[in-house]
Amino acid sequence: MTDAAPAPATAFRDRLHALTPHVVVMPAIIAANVVMFGVELARGAAIMSPTTEALLANGANYGPLTTGGEWWRLASSMFVHVGILHVAMNMLVLVQIGGIVERLVGNVAFLLLYLATGVLASLTSLAWNPNVVSAGASGAVFGCYGIFLGILLRNRAAIPPEVRRSLLRGATAFILYNVVYGFSLANIDQAAHFGGLASGVLAGVAVALPLTPEAAPRRLPRAVLVAAVAAAVAVGIAFALPRTGDWMAELRAIEALEKRINGEIADAQKRAKEGTLDDASFARILREKIIPEWAAQRERLTAVRGLRGQMKDVGATAVKYVDAKLRGFTLYAEALEQNDKDKLFQAKAAFDHAERIARSLSGK
Repeated sequence: MTDAAPAPATAFRDRLHALTPHVVVMPAIIAANVVMFGVELARGAAIMSPTTEALLANGANYGPLTTGGEWWRLASSMFVHVGILHVAMNMLVLVQIGGIVERLVGNVAFLLLYLATGVLASLTSLAWNPNVVSAGASGAVFGCYGIFLGILLRNRAAIPPEVRRSLLRGATAFILYNVVYGFSLANIDQAAHFGGLASGVLAGVAVALPLTPEAAPRRLPRAVLVAAVAAAVAVGIAFALPRTGDWMAELRAIEALEKRINGEIADAQKRAKEGTLDDASFARILREKIIPEWAAQRERLTAVRGLRGQMKDVGATAVKYVDAKLRGFTLYAEALEQNDKDKLFQAKAAFDHAERIARSLSGK
């Protein structure tokens, strides 16, 4: 009496284990992400919602910095996360898909393809909206799902139907959930997701080979070739990307300038109250120093290009704030020059309007 043949799903798993006996890269990537998150915390980042400054300090992707010469951010941003929930969710999903993809392509090949799709996801994010700060492993995780789907397209017959349906349901659910959920939140980097998924599918199609011992030696050379092509494409995209002004640097410049101007106005008001500064001299300070500096900062702010989506709306609101303050300074100068109390009230109304805009920007 002969033993019964193993079930197709069991035979498939045995075949994968024979091709790649040990999954080592996926756990190493998870460990690297966890260690990097620990570094973020050690450097002062908040555990739940780190600031933009903290993310940038730890290697997040940001167009003006990345295209300004800090190209390493394309890779480092894959290991930086926006809080503990972010890193936990990405690592949980990586556990679900990473192991099977690593067994399908091999250990070193998996590392090369994970990094390649992650970098291309980062570049897609830059191309779509260079003024968004992007961080997280989700682009590379989408790349893993893309690799799986690409292999499935080429090796459909090699994967038992019940295994194929189960894996495909999981992949579809993950992709659809993230697309729908991502569009409901303004700070989800959908461009990186799509870039990772698309590059992953192409990579999967390119590296797909029969799941046989005879084909196993060809897996790594295929992956090296795909990674080399991805690197060449990445370099081409990098050269083609426009260099944009630093939006956040301009906002910080506005804050610093406003702090200094407020100090100068407070000092002038004190001197006016003490009788050592007359209204005409106070107005000259506004006309010759404060208003020109504020107007110049407005020009630098409006010169920033490449804002899209929510950032475009934020940028337009910031310009409205600057304009309201500029109107307030101008009316204040006119009130002092003409001894006009009505214009003084108008100036106060303009400053109050600017404060309301500022509160809307900060969400308060």
